[in-house]
Amino acid sequence: KQWYQRRVRGWLSPAPWLDEENVVMVCEEGTLTFLVKLNLSSGEREYLYPEKRMCLDVVDQVGPKLLFSFSTLNPLSDVYKQGLSYVDLSTEVELLNLIEVKSSTPTRLSGLQACKHSVLPFTREEREYSGILMRPGSGATNLKTLVVSLHGGPHSISTTAFRGDHFFLSQLGYSVLMVNYTGSLGLGKDSVHTISGNIGDIDVKDVHHAVEEVARDYQHVVLMGGSHGGFLITHLIGQYPDFYKAASIRNPIVNLATFVGVSDMPDWAYLDLRSPLQLLQTPCPLHS
Repeated sequence: KQWYQRRVRGWLSPAPWLDEENVVMVCEEGTLTFLVKLNLSSGEREYLYPEKRMCLDVVDQVGPKLLFSFSTLNPLSDVYKQGLSYVDLSTEVELLNLIEVKSSTPTRLSGLQACKHSVLPFTREEREYSGILMRPGSGATNLKTLVVSLHGGPHSISTTAFRGDHFFLSQLGYSVLMVNYTGSLGLGKDSVHTISGNIGDIDVKDVHHAVEEVARDYQHVVLMGGSHGGFLITHLIGQYPDFYKAASIRNPIVNLATFVGVSDMPDWAYLDLRSPLQLLQTPCPLHS
């Protein structure tokens, strides 16, 4: 309950056991991911490396030996390092710093432009949610085009961790907006539960509201995303056909009735629609 109040959600690492009582979890709060050691007997938790105000994730783990990554959206930052660390949690000793990428490393990064990012708060109908705006560097040429990138789930999250596709777009001169709409993780329990029974409504309106707030500075807005992100995009291009100029949709959910019968996760449809009867009443987003 306390974690929900702090807007924290988590999942177990690939091989989470440190010993018979302790596990390592990857947790989300806001737009960051971090590592937590959790004692299953006492409930006590310890935040690992809280000084790293960037996104951490477990790559591999064998007992107390942990290989984890740390990154931010801009791999050329002078402030944040990017890379991998191999540590022994039983002795709290860093065994090896495998990779460290900094802007002072000129050999492979000399042709790349540093980008900027900011976390944006949004409010709609008294519900708070967030977005991440990634802007290209000073040498960019397509400063009037905004790419809106939508995560799937819907119970997932866009974070400030490095993403190659977003960084690639920034190098081409595009700005990228990631929206953590209602239902995203890292926004608290109420957000997760509110979206159930309201997919295609609350989440679509959240995204479009956020885009309208940001798009004042841009001439063209395009969409990209998959799974539930693709589901949202089909709604957005159908409901606002004159607003969005292009869309790239990956494995979208466009027919919830048939989705139940052919998907490997039919429970998702029942959960987020709340009632099986709604399956027969919910139109395809392309025709709504």
